Amino acid sequence: MPRGKQVKYNQEHARIVQSLAQYGIPQRQIAAHIGMDVATLTRLYKKELDDGAVTTNNKIAKRLFEKAMDGDTTALIFWCKTRMGWRETQKVDLTSSDGSMSPSPAIDFSGKTQEELLELTRAAFGLEHKD
Repeated sequence: MPRGKQVKYNQEHARIVQSLAQYGIPQRQIAAHIGMDVATLTRLYKKELDDGAVTTNNKIAKRLFEKAMDGDTTALIFWCKTRMGWRETQKVDLTSSDGSMSPSPAIDFSGKTQEELLELTRAAFGLEHKD
């Protein structure tokens, strides 16, 4: 199978790659835009891809930090969840006051032998016991 033409580093493409990477454009789309496959793009323009992402992430992080420090509640919550590992949890009680809609207790198989579990599995799937 003949190989395609050899693609070389191009300063104009480097500028375009870095610019598009700053806007979060997927590498697949950047590669298509400048006429190469993703493997070639990442081989030739890794620095530009990385620099573009870092530049924008730095700007966004700075703005988020400033907003959080100014008391923006949404920014504060986002920061706490993403940077501090905070999570929102809810405990949902599914029992009804009269018990009529309460969930059934889970089946406890801990006291069953392997043979009993195998027999239950066969019965659940409609399989015959073979000796």
